[in-house]
This record gives sequence, C-alpha cells and structure tokens, in this order.
Amino acid sequence: MDVKIGVDNVAISRFGANLLFHSTFLNRCFTSKEQEYCLSKTDPSPHFAARFAAKEAVIKALSGFDLILEHNKIEITNDARGRPSVHYLTDEPSYSHLHTDVSLSHSETSAIAVVVVYR
Repeated sequence: MDVKIGVDNVAISRFGANLLFHSTFLNRCFTSKEQEYCLSKTDPSPHFAARFAAKEAVIKALSGFDLILEHNKIEITNDARGRPSVHYLTDEPSYSHLHTDVSLSHSETSAIAVVVVYR
C-alpha cells in the first residue's frame, strides 16, 4: 500500500464577509454543494476555511502520486454523522483507486486539515 499525507492550516480571516461576496473565487474553489453547506451556517467563514484547508491538504497528498486536481474538482462533504469526506469530481481512472481520509478542525482564528490518501 502506498500512502501520502497532506496538511494545511488557513487563517479564517481570509474568508471574511468581503471574500464571500466574490462569486468568482467561490466558484473557482468550491462546488455548489459546498457553498450551500457553508452559507447555511450563521458564520460561514470557518466552514469555508476548513474546506479550503482540506482541499489544499488533498492537493499536497496527491502530488506524492504525481496527480493534480483543481480545487473545484475536490469536494468536501459531511456524512449523516457530520464526519467529513473527500470526493474526486473526475472520471480520470487514476483517482478511482484512491482512498482518502480527512480530519478537519478550527479554532476562533484558524482552520486545519489533515489528509491521508492511499492506494
């Protein structure tokens, strides 16, 4: 089994109210499902920050397999229990054999994500 790890830490202030009105950035980095989830929260900033950190961590881990995906081709969702998961929005066969685990956390000022990708 080949295992790669990625981690990223993001300042929540980067996702303040001003940024949330820039649909170009949101559409480039987040799927409509992610946007809907984050914008349903009283304060969407930490949720956007955590998902962005997760996407960056996924990108870092994938680079160990010489794979590249854009932010909006990686979707971070939550299952019924609230556990986050990663979905690759591509038909490329290289991604169908990957298994990905993600852990998200945030404080008042920063969000962090740790990702393990294995095949």
